[in-house]
Amino acid sequence: MAAQTIGVSQWPTCRRIRHMPAPQSRSHRIFLALWPDPDTQGAIVDHANLWTWPAECARYKPVDWHVTLHFLGSVPSHDLPKLTAELQVPFEPCGLVLDSPQQWSGGLAVLAASEVPPELVSLHQRLAESIAGLNLPVESRVWRAHVTLARRADTSVPPTRCAPVVWPVRSYALVLSTGRPQERYQLIDTYRF
Repeated sequence: MAAQTIGVSQWPTCRRIRHMPAPQSRSHRIFLALWPDPDTQGAIVDHANLWTWPAECARYKPVDWHVTLHFLGSVPSHDLPKLTAELQVPFEPCGLVLDSPQQWSGGLAVLAASEVPPELVSLHQRLAESIAGLNLPVESRVWRAHVTLARRADTSVPPTRCAPVVWPVRSYALVLSTGRPQERYQLIDTYRF
C-alpha cells in the first residue's frame, strides 16, 4: 500500500494553550522548543544516570530539559502577542529517537538524535519561515536535535550502550529564558497537534 501524502492545506491546525500572561519587562530572551512529557523526562533521567559525571560539571535539572527548535533572541514585550500567533504552524506528530550520547566542544554533554524524522524537519523549516516573516534572525547553523544534560562536562563518561529514548512529539512550546537558575525557563505558549 502506498504512503499517503498530506498536503499543507489538509493538515489540522494546532491548538494553542496559554501558560502564563506575557511578562511585563521590556524584552525577553525567547526560544521555541520541544518540551518532554513526564514519561519522556523519566526516560532521559534513566539515561542520564548511566553517565559518569565529574564533580565540577553543571548538570541540568530534568525540569529544564528540552530540544531547542529555534532561538529567537531578545524580543520586546509588546511583540509577544503577535509572535505567539504567528508561530502557530501546522505539523504532524512523530517520534523523535534520542539514541546518541555525545560530548560536544565547550564541555557539553548531550543526548542527540542520530536521525531526525521528516515531520520534525518540516516543523523546523515552517517555524524558520514564520520567524523570518517576523523579521527576526534565523540561525544559520545546521540544526541538531539534542537534549543538553550538563555543562562543564569535559571529563564526563557517556554510556557505551544505552536504550534509546523515544520522544512522542505532539507539541512544541514558546519559552522564556529567565536567567534565574532556580527557574531557568517559563513556558509562554504550547502549540499542540
